[in-house]
Amino acid sequence: MTRTRPDNATGTSTVTPTKMFNLPPLIGNRANDISGMATDGTHLWLVSHEFVSGAPKGRVLKMTTNGELVGDYHLPAFTHPSAGTWQQAEGIEVFIDPADSKMKIMLVGEIGGGSGVDFMLLTRP
Repeated sequence: MTRTRPDNATGTSTVTPTKMFNLPPLIGNRANDISGMATDGTHLWLVSHEFVSGAPKGRVLKMTTNGELVGDYHLPAFTHPSAGTWQQAEGIEVFIDPADSKMKIMLVGEIGGGSGVDFMLLTRP
């Protein structure tokens, strides 16, 4: 399928999507959905709040762009006195923190009774 879309520079651009891999068989026993995706330039980082097999608040999956699973991380249950309980992750971003040059993962999600938004920063010790 080819799609044509408006392009400010030339008028139109033609884009042909390419299916890279079939995700459901790769995550079927780990997550029921993917609510966010980010890349560090080498890997895809996927987040899911609909989990399977024991992750308390969801999972972060690390994959190659060829569809190979190389990391599977359970999200921690997170409670803060002023923010309430982390309910579910909805988005993910991967970045290098200029303060310490370490890769960090920022998650955005719902708090409390499903209302409001909060952020969780995951760093490696």
